[in-house]
Amino acid sequence: MLLGMKLCDEFTLLDSLAPSAATGYFTYGEFYTCNRISELLNVTTTFLMLSERPQTPKGSFQSQPRGDFDPIRKALTHLIKVTNKELEYVSTRDALTGLYNRAEYSVNLEKKIHYAQRYHSTFGMIMIDIDHFKKINDRYGHNVGDMVIQAMAETIQRNIRQEDFVARWGGEEFVVISNHIENMEMLEKITRLLQDQIRKINVEPVAGITASFGLTLYRPGDTQESLFQRIDQALYRAKERGRDCYEKA
Repeated sequence: MLLGMKLCDEFTLLDSLAPSAATGYFTYGEFYTCNRISELLNVTTTFLMLSERPQTPKGSFQSQPRGDFDPIRKALTHLIKVTNKELEYVSTRDALTGLYNRAEYSVNLEKKIHYAQRYHSTFGMIMIDIDHFKKINDRYGHNVGDMVIQAMAETIQRNIRQEDFVARWGGEEFVVISNHIENMEMLEKITRLLQDQIRKINVEPVAGITASFGLTLYRPGDTQESLFQRIDQALYRAKERGRDCYEKA
């Protein structure tokens, strides 16, 4: 069933050696699939030929010239590529949400700062914190808490622009880096959209989900530390003001 027409290749060789004998073979190997095409990688093959004749005609295997196509080399190359992609994904992504993790956020932010310094441009940052998340965990359990975090991550990812970057900062906090932001009004527009969509999140049995936001724009001379300090302070003020709102810094 698996080998299909490849059986004919093997039995044709055996028939050339013992045309009147019962023939068969045992093989141990693997199937390698790439782009929906399966290739058989033989590891060990044992041929079996049975004959009722007192003497069996002698024969020998004819060596075949090796072509340019090497399925084993192709399989190993493919394995290396896939493994590298998987390792890159694991090292840059948050396991629970699939968003970029804090380390990748730091790398991306540093690139944005260098770009802004070189081309005299600016960008915006939004920090998002789920309101009363500890109460959700305490009342409904961590499984429900994880579902809320996943729903929040999906909502943020779906409602930011394609050129923007979002990462899970840690716990119930997320950070968005908005590119090509010229003023605070543009950043507020994105924030209000996120705020509205987050209110529509429905994770049973949680009654309602809201978030607090801190906003800031890049300024000449900013570092990662100065940007984070401003956005963190703005987020703190939003919580102090009653949550489910945003503050600018």
